Amino acid sequence: MGCTPVALPPSLPLSHVARTPRRTPPSTHTRTRRAPARPPRRSTEDVDGVHVRMKIIKNIGAMNMMLSLNDKPLRLIPTETTYMASSDVEADEIICNVDRFYRNTSVPYRYYLGVNGGETCAHYEVITETFTTSCSEAQASAARPATTVVESHGSPGARECPQDADDCALSWRHYMRGSCGAHERAPPFVLEFPYAAGQATDNLVIEVEDINAADNPSSLTVLLYGVTGTHEALLQEEPLRTTSEARKRIFSFGMSSIEMQELICGGVCTGTGTFKMSMVVRCASAPVRFQVIAVATQLSLESGVPVHGEVCPGNWIYHRLYIADTDETHYAGGVRFHVHVHEGDIYYVISRWSRTPGFAACNENEAPLTGLTDGYADLCHLTEKLDDYANDGDNSTHTLQGYVGLYGGTSCAYYSIETEFLPTNSTCHTETTGTCHQGH
Repeated sequence: MGCTPVALPPSLPLSHVARTPRRTPPSTHTRTRRAPARPPRRSTEDVDGVHVRMKIIKNIGAMNMMLSLNDKPLRLIPTETTYMASSDVEADEIICNVDRFYRNTSVPYRYYLGVNGGETCAHYEVITETFTTSCSEAQASAARPATTVVESHGSPGARECPQDADDCALSWRHYMRGSCGAHERAPPFVLEFPYAAGQATDNLVIEVEDINAADNPSSLTVLLYGVTGTHEALLQEEPLRTTSEARKRIFSFGMSSIEMQELICGGVCTGTGTFKMSMVVRCASAPVRFQVIAVATQLSLESGVPVHGEVCPGNWIYHRLYIADTDETHYAGGVRFHVHVHEGDIYYVISRWSRTPGFAACNENEAPLTGLTDGYADLCHLTEKLDDYANDGDNSTHTLQGYVGLYGGTSCAYYSIETEFLPTNSTCHTETTGTCHQGH
């Protein structure tokens, strides 16, 4: 999948060719085009501001597109994808209120337009323009492809790991393909995880997808090691994670930011460097072609800034929000962590002050997400918490922290999370399944 970062203000027209990925012939099936873009939870389409229209003109061929903030889209998520068949010519992508990103200079912001080749090569142009009229009207009148198309959709192409290699280096958020014969192992995959003094590490998710035609949930065994070396050397080590059971053809495991920091630094990183890990893929009774991806989901959140992440079955992913004592935060009714599930399943979203949540912990708010696409967890009593920090006599070295944890459900989930400070006197939820006293 090719990704075009969208720079603002508008750029000149771009002309590109989307090529069909090299892979085995995909099956033909019917896809229903996504519904119009879901509005933000705090409706801002008609708030005065600057908006962007991306006009995609396809001259020939077939292709698929996906728009994403800050993260390059690496796979097609049906509900977020625009499919352009050979008969389609134009499509508009509308981004509302981009000027709010100009005002926040602490983090660079980019929208990526990922373009994935369809069943034939495509030639297309992208034209961006800004406007200040109604964004909701622009969304309603946006050019759309046909509502339903019949097309073959293959996965993006990826680099290959040669079978005779000593090892293969994985790049973050980029697929690498490999293969192994019956009862054999592919070369070890090496992943480099950077760390820095005084900074918390991010969450880690690794996925290995069986891309054979047959669907065999036990076709592979995947092992993760906290060291690097040859197959013979790795056999002497105890693996950090092991899985031999696939969910929807994907073998996966994850390590939370807390686990990664303990593994790399023993709890607190006092130096800066790169930690190397190895992953081994072993075939069962038949040869398998597969693709591997490693994803680091960031721990830190900022209010109003969406973060994309992944969480897989049986694993925790954590996010943390630092809350400074300001006019906006001090009298807010609480903090809400909005979660939108693009694909897959999340079992629970749980919040907790100062520490990471868990099923046996004294949490602040717990909400089941199984089978849902949207949900949230709250942190309440914000004014009291900030007053406590202001009165502890050492507030210069302390900042209030709120944590939210997501626990993987029946399949790996691709999600977005965004924080919001609730208005004063609004409803803030504290439902939990535990019996702990608040503050423990």
